Amino acid sequence: MSALQASFKFAMGNPILPGMVTVGKFDGTHPALACGTVGNRVFVYSPHSVGDNSSTDVRFLNINRIITSLSCGRLGTRTNDVLLVGSPSHIMAYDVEKNQDMFFKEVTDGVLTIGVGAIESVGPAQLCFVGGNCSIQGFDDEGEEKFWTVASDNVRALKIHDIDKDGKNEVISGTDDFEIRVLRGDGEVVAESTQTDKVTFIQCFPGKSGKFAYALENGTVGVYEMSGNKLKRKWRVKSKHRVCAMAIFDMQQTGNYDVIIGWSNGRIEVRQEASGEVVFKDSFDAPLAGVLVCDLRLDGREQVLACSQDGEVRGYVAIPRLQARPVEEAAAEEEELIAQLSQTKSELQYELKSYEDNLRHMRTSQMKQGEGQLLMLPVDTRISCQWRVDEKKRLVRLAIATNNTMVIRGVVVFADRLFDGGESLTYVPKEQLTEAQIPICPTKDVSCDLNLKVFIGPRNSDIYHVVEQSYALPRFSMYAPLPSRAEQKPPASRVSFVLGERAARVVEWLNTSFNISYDPGRQARSLSIGFNSLRDDGLLWIQVEGDRVEFRTDNIELAGDLVQDLAEFTHCEELSSSAEFPAAMAQFKEVLRQVDEYNASRLALAAGSAELVNEVKDLVVRAEDLRLLGEMGMMARSYTQIMSRNRELLAEHKKRAANQEVLVETLKSVNQMIQRAARLRVGAEKAAVIAACRDALKAGKLQVLFEVIQSGKAG
Repeated sequence: MSALQASFKFAMGNPILPGMVTVGKFDGTHPALACGTVGNRVFVYSPHSVGDNSSTDVRFLNINRIITSLSCGRLGTRTNDVLLVGSPSHIMAYDVEKNQDMFFKEVTDGVLTIGVGAIESVGPAQLCFVGGNCSIQGFDDEGEEKFWTVASDNVRALKIHDIDKDGKNEVISGTDDFEIRVLRGDGEVVAESTQTDKVTFIQCFPGKSGKFAYALENGTVGVYEMSGNKLKRKWRVKSKHRVCAMAIFDMQQTGNYDVIIGWSNGRIEVRQEASGEVVFKDSFDAPLAGVLVCDLRLDGREQVLACSQDGEVRGYVAIPRLQARPVEEAAAEEEELIAQLSQTKSELQYELKSYEDNLRHMRTSQMKQGEGQLLMLPVDTRISCQWRVDEKKRLVRLAIATNNTMVIRGVVVFADRLFDGGESLTYVPKEQLTEAQIPICPTKDVSCDLNLKVFIGPRNSDIYHVVEQSYALPRFSMYAPLPSRAEQKPPASRVSFVLGERAARVVEWLNTSFNISYDPGRQARSLSIGFNSLRDDGLLWIQVEGDRVEFRTDNIELAGDLVQDLAEFTHCEELSSSAEFPAAMAQFKEVLRQVDEYNASRLALAAGSAELVNEVKDLVVRAEDLRLLGEMGMMARSYTQIMSRNRELLAEHKKRAANQEVLVETLKSVNQMIQRAARLRVGAEKAAVIAACRDALKAGKLQVLFEVIQSGKAG
């Protein structure tokens, strides 16, 4: 066993912004630490670059823009790392060694996170990947866009890695709508998993392990493993503190990597890859800003570099566990373990005695004084579960019942992504009954397994027996079936496609994903069934005629969810469809019109600001000339004019900022519409829709864009 030991410590003398920490070999040989600091600046600490005064080199770069992301990497075929700085509207690649920009590119969707890597669809050269407002873009070493795809929300975490072990890199992204997605180089989603909060960090384990660690905004940390086309969670823990940094490090030096986590309370801890057990911890006086793994001292050993937000930097090295632990610490740990085992022994002895007393009571029908109450249940006690729709209160109820006289005293439900603000729900019935109905109202269409802990026992007893059981929540549980003779007409909007499966297969899917038990008959080749949404009272009609399936709903997002869920159930890898959503397309057309207006306003405001800047420059030169000529009165008037122009510039800046904010939100709606249109297809057709929509937007061909969304093809 090994542990970490602090090897060196120093203070940078400047605060470090959260998450704005990276290490790169900017000269191609020596590592240097780059950090974002206050005043929209980046400082580069180069411990191996010595100046004339024999002091280490710390250089400051004035970015003059709000820094939203900081990273580095080797773009293209370069042999040295390039510093990558993101802002709300631009991405800058900066060559630290040559002190020059490689490119300065406008990114209308903003820059929230940066990743570096190569994907097969572009070539072997490494790209700078940018996660922004509902999009992921990739730029080469000259700033040319080589990759683009849409995302379902703002992208906060981004990594490029071969996660499915096929020899080709994938794009792993985490978004604000609680999704982690794995995308191939062509933009096709390979796997996805829904979380309980916004995804803030993703770190991949080196090599072909197929694993990555992740962190959420609510303090959850865990590890996923890619198995086939599924993401399987290995472990997960949750803290009341927020994750500020994350890294991967082989502390044992055996190839089994550990997860290093920096917290908002100043704590740094190391957790095992397999179990999540804490094997090392330390603390800082300030929240962590970043955790990195590098050989900063160039002594042949990698160190864990931890940076706090007050500018303190510590380096940790791995040392043998026996060397790291003094005798007093080992003895204290042994005593604590013995105390825990003694406590467990006492609890088990008490439980055993209680079972022996109750077994004797069941045999003799008599209990001795002081033995307490009956603990054991009848051997035939069973728990049954059933979903029931409550259309009056617009929710579903989980009905839990016993098969005998045992009453239910309480239920604890554990589930991911189901309850707002937590992962569990406690239900205590007011009366002692053999059945309990738990109200549940999912805010999103998600399927999950409920882990139930049901407290049952004899009536009026103070001692309960805990029965554990699992029960599945159908994904579309919030849709109640309409009566067979319902008078409602199907919605005008629809998506239709050829599935290549019989109607019976669609019926199996309906019975799995909805709260119904539908039986149209064995020989039925067609079906038509309607549903009513318990959330917004919207209608959904599912019609099958032969191998053609049609979903009728005014909600294009729901239609995409239905297509994806049915394709996954039937193992359909390729599916094309035609869609008609008049209301959604009319709204989308209005959004595009607004984008044009905001873009025109942006250009006009930029031109007006440039004109004011030129006037200020001329006035400054004129005022200086007047000062040299001794014309103090005219000089004062010139400075008065400068102050007036400066106020106008500030007002113009506020207008531009407000316009940019609205433009970004509008562009988010555009990207989300493209994402929804793509989800109406599966496989290569889905990726083709995204690419065709992007080309149509670039060319300004709105009619072609509408055709792609409706038919999946251009022209």
